[in-house]
Amino acid sequence: MSRILLIGNSHLAAFRTGWDTIRAANPDVSIDFFAQPGPEYYHMTLNRKLSQFGAINEARFTLQQLERLDKFNGKRIVSLDGYDRIMVVGNQHGMADVLKLVAHRDVVGLRDTGSAHFLSRPAFDAVVDDIAASFMPHPAWERFSATPVTFHAIPRPAETAFDKVDRDSNVGRTYAKIEACADGIKTALDQLADVFTHHMDAIGLRFLQQPQDTMNAIGFTNAPMNTELESFTGHSMPAKDFQHMNASYGAACLCAAYPDILPSRDAA
Repeated sequence: MSRILLIGNSHLAAFRTGWDTIRAANPDVSIDFFAQPGPEYYHMTLNRKLSQFGAINEARFTLQQLERLDKFNGKRIVSLDGYDRIMVVGNQHGMADVLKLVAHRDVVGLRDTGSAHFLSRPAFDAVVDDIAASFMPHPAWERFSATPVTFHAIPRPAETAFDKVDRDSNVGRTYAKIEACADGIKTALDQLADVFTHHMDAIGLRFLQQPQDTMNAIGFTNAPMNTELESFTGHSMPAKDFQHMNASYGAACLCAAYPDILPSRDAA
């Protein structure tokens, strides 16, 4: 029996519902989930000495937030001992910053929209490196234990974003520029992921982005994976949500993350 622990924020819901669709085909795999949707997720910490993760310092949480932890998980702290694999789901690594960067200015050799603002390729490379470095996980995770620890990226925005985004918002204006010209968008996002992976490798951590076959030509998540969204509590997500994905996405990511113990989606 292979035991896996998945911890994370609201994006963990896709992995849990995805696991429900392939669990029966994988009786020799057990997956436990520990989730804290919402900004309070970033108040959770790792205690290396005790090998625990969660609301280590309860003073950082409101009573309502602690009650949410109890509701979602039945506990406020999870032990990391006894697992063969650990994955942190929904890791930010700077995608929104890079999308804004390339949407509003050209990059020599990458994107040419006639914008009055542009960057040389070396300057762009340096900025992407700085962005990636600013999203590194807490140093406590560095070479945490003999148990392999993987950090899984948040999903790329769904291709439905162009229909769902508020066009009058700052984010909407960014997506309008991308819709008008998508040149270089996928290359820029792939470059960011590669740079972040390099930084993570240097401190003994594994970083994964979603499988390439879940993305369209501009590097956004395929539209069918942004339908019938469920929260971690099983409630429907807002219709305008283009950042969260569904069970088919979660199952694809799980199978890609652990191909040695989980079959491909086709095999499942």
